[in-house]
Amino acid sequence: MSYAKSLKGSARTKALRTIAALQYNRTVFVTPPWEDLYATDAERKHSFQEGVAYHRAEIAAYTECGYSLLEVPRGAVEVRADFIVSHAASREE
Repeated sequence: MSYAKSLKGSARTKALRTIAALQYNRTVFVTPPWEDLYATDAERKHSFQEGVAYHRAEIAAYTECGYSLLEVPRGAVEVRADFIVSHAASREE
């Protein structure tokens, strides 16, 4: 999503219009950066601060495309999973 925002001119406009038009679901579950869990490795080479900046760009991109963001609370994996399942299930009804 934020990749589309990094494009310039008509390519950016076209990408953002396509994203907005082809929404599967208007609600996006967002997991905020969590420094206590953050680690770099072979795939994740950027710093936590760079991750926070990327997260902010993603939030802005989703918002610009009309998505509704639902932040997943921090906590044990089971708590986060229950939160997602309960909100996803309530949207199916």
